[in-house]
Amino acid sequence: PSGAHGWGVTVLEDETTLRRASMTLRSSLVQGNVEIGVLAHAADAVIEATAVLDTRHSASQRLGRAVVAQTYAGSPSAEMTLTGSVIDGCHDTGVLVAASHLDVANTVVRDVAATSETGQHGSGITTQHDPSTNERSSLDLRHCLIDRASDMGLFIGPADVVIEGVLVRDTLGLPDGTLGRGIALQREAPAPLAVTGFVRGSVVDGCRDVGVFLDGADVVLEGVAIRDVAPRGTDDDKGWGLYAQDHEASSVRSRLTTTGSSVERAHGMGVGVAGSDATFEGVLVRDTAPLASELTFGRGMNFQDNDATGQRADVTVRGSVLDHNEEVGLFVAGADALIEATVVQDTRPGVTMESTGRGAAFQVNSHTLATTSAVVRWSLIERNHDVGLLVAAADVVIESTAILDTSSRSVDGGSGDGLAVFHFLLGATAEVLDSRIES
Repeated sequence: PSGAHGWGVTVLEDETTLRRASMTLRSSLVQGNVEIGVLAHAADAVIEATAVLDTRHSASQRLGRAVVAQTYAGSPSAEMTLTGSVIDGCHDTGVLVAASHLDVANTVVRDVAATSETGQHGSGITTQHDPSTNERSSLDLRHCLIDRASDMGLFIGPADVVIEGVLVRDTLGLPDGTLGRGIALQREAPAPLAVTGFVRGSVVDGCRDVGVFLDGADVVLEGVAIRDVAPRGTDDDKGWGLYAQDHEASSVRSRLTTTGSSVERAHGMGVGVAGSDATFEGVLVRDTAPLASELTFGRGMNFQDNDATGQRADVTVRGSVLDHNEEVGLFVAGADALIEATVVQDTRPGVTMESTGRGAAFQVNSHTLATTSAVVRWSLIERNHDVGLLVAAADVVIESTAILDTSSRSVDGGSGDGLAVFHFLLGATAEVLDSRIES
């Protein structure tokens, strides 16, 4: 009656004997509970073909979680299997695993709201560590739908995760207009424990702010599609497709490997790396739109140093296509880059910067004065605008590469150079070997 509690199904370790409990919940309905629908604390639980619906937060706006597998203060980890089930209409987080292990398969997690009208959280699935022991979580997520979460579809804190055959769709953002990310894998201060992830054969569709976000994480993406990322609601900023950065508090770099994947119809930048290491093979980045807030940018790939930490990006792009992006197809500043067997084509002039539409730009970061070093080989840069390949205060080797059909600027009819090398704050060098440059 007070609205303080009202948990649905609970299985707990015996605090006196420390005897481990276990439970199987099958073909059941858990509905309309308060704070927690199903909880396994330092216990074993199997949940099959079960619906956990309409879990409400308390009168004090606390929790509202549907399914929780957790341990704290050094108790043994919980072990949970969740299959063939539906989690619908909860608050704070749909499924939480804290310093425990969770297997989820063939399950829908849908309509996860923030804790209150002006609250936070609202993730579809969340992993956490035990702050008293630094014990991390593990998550195996296969063939699931995460639909209409609030702040993030999947929020992966310190954990080891495998995600396969998962659709993260329509992450809405918080009531104040912030966030709305598809998948976030990030370290947490003050104990920045490792975050490792393997994501295969999955789709992030129709989220906000950032499609897939890495902060000091070690992640492999294989056969992943990221598409239709909208700007966040507060200020119409971002809408980035895939972004990896170093963790500012610890200076731990993200390490990202992406193969056979695509990023389409993002805003601002399709793919971005700052102060981290990344490899892209067989990646398509297409139709990046400008930032809705300023109608600027729209870059296909953007690699640079992190202004806050001073760490450079180190990136390899191989066998990839950057197509119909805006302002610059490939932008590198304050970074080391190797570009091989890659196509950069049909970059559009910017809406507010009609003198752009360049294929690739390698330059100094004008804020930090960090220089750029790059090798471009066996690649094709064609049908761009203003400049096919720009070298400005950078050192670039161009080998066995074709730069073709660069159009002049529509605003004044100038430039149209295939290759342009010039001083910009610092000197620049370009070594061109066995290459073809034609207007």
